[in-house]
Amino acid sequence: MRTPTHSRYGRVAVIVLGLGLAGSACTSASPVSTTDASPTTTVVSHPIGSQTTTTSPPPVAPNVTSDIASALSAYFDEPTATNRDTVAALLQLKRATSAEMSTLLLRAISFPAAPAGRETITASIGFNQNRQVLIRTPLGYDPTRSYPTIVAYHTWGGTADRMLDRVEDLLGDAVENYIVAAPDDYRQTVLDAPPPVSAEHVAVWDAVKRARNVDSDRLYLMGYSLGGETVMTTAAMHGQRIAAGIGMANTFAFPPDVVGLWETFAENIRNVPLLHVWGDKDNADIPGLNFRDASEGLAALNRRFRELANVIGLNNYTGIELPGVDHGGVTLDTRTIVDFFSVTRGPMPTEINHSFRYIHQADTAWVEGHEWEGADWLEASPEVIVSPGETERDAEGRAIAELLGSIKASAIDNVIELNTTHLSDLTVWLTDDLVDFDRPITVIHNSVEVFSGLVTRDYAVALIQAERNYDFSRIRWAGIRIVNGEAHIVTTADDFPDVAREIRL
Repeated sequence: MRTPTHSRYGRVAVIVLGLGLAGSACTSASPVSTTDASPTTTVVSHPIGSQTTTTSPPPVAPNVTSDIASALSAYFDEPTATNRDTVAALLQLKRATSAEMSTLLLRAISFPAAPAGRETITASIGFNQNRQVLIRTPLGYDPTRSYPTIVAYHTWGGTADRMLDRVEDLLGDAVENYIVAAPDDYRQTVLDAPPPVSAEHVAVWDAVKRARNVDSDRLYLMGYSLGGETVMTTAAMHGQRIAAGIGMANTFAFPPDVVGLWETFAENIRNVPLLHVWGDKDNADIPGLNFRDASEGLAALNRRFRELANVIGLNNYTGIELPGVDHGGVTLDTRTIVDFFSVTRGPMPTEINHSFRYIHQADTAWVEGHEWEGADWLEASPEVIVSPGETERDAEGRAIAELLGSIKASAIDNVIELNTTHLSDLTVWLTDDLVDFDRPITVIHNSVEVFSGLVTRDYAVALIQAERNYDFSRIRWAGIRIVNGEAHIVTTADDFPDVAREIRL
């Protein structure tokens, strides 16, 4: 029986592809050496914001540089506070840079060995539910090397097995250059997907990253029809985690009949390379909000979105219409896909313009929302009050816009300005690409200066974040957390939600 989640298309085809090259890493291990000494406590005062108290781990002997890999391995095997503080002390002694940290992390973590072929893993997605993910491991897989990886989304009625069959057929011998992961019977394909709501796609990516050595800078998405909708949704909500995506025979996965909604969420994909391909004969019905009839078919809607992308300057978006092709006939040649999937994840952006419906979607390149504040769009049909001079559709678009969360931020010359809506708890994550740690950093939130002062690279915080998201190429050295308008520097005492979590409605 068709479910509401899977009722966007009735007849679809399955096409997913991906290609990439593998990076390199090695493993080393040796005993950890430390000296016997007591921890020291330091109280740091800031001109604006909270006082923070940090506890330094015991000092280490000066000859422990070679022990870092062993200590890192111990921490990722068992991320306890003791293991964390031991390796943080070693890294502090070495004064490891971001590049060195990335290399050390990849060398130290013991990814499981896996034979070539297909294996099903389980990803926990909340609400005591699991998603089955079929991973294709290439011939000669070396768990000490990072591999470009594609997450492939099947069509309505498709399966992960059939998806991987298609990948192998399309890429031939080249399939052995990368990892492919295909989730089975997934949900949360569009913004208005029905409950239960969870961060299931992030959960799947996280599970794959822990099962195989994935290159976080070369994580790609691809899908056909319903799978293409999923590519668009996840690129818009979690684009900082991927390098590029290809959607085929699909629309921009946001209700096309809600006034202003496309314009709002199109900004979310500004920094994500997306290749969007459809046929000019594709007249598949695309439902609007709550499955009411949309006025246009798929091809017409995509032409309208392509024009919008041109008007607002979405330079990373490429829309291609294939002549004489219907919904089931869209394809791309292998070279086009290989070339498109040769890109790596772009640099950390200095500007953010991100909107979201649920709190788990409030995680961007360097701002992460933790707790929602105020009214929210949890009901399928929000209350609409028509004002004088408004149409009912205009009033609906305004009502929905007011219920969306938003993050608009910029980082220029060590001054971080951000304006947010519907967030009572958030963190600004600091990286070497974003700020100069040798100079004072100022944070202005909703027009109020909430922090100004020097921030030190914190190896323990960096380790916690690396273990939390397995994104080893972007080292978060520190964070400024803002709770109800009050700011403090993030310490190891700060708790954060799981990267993949369920959303209680």
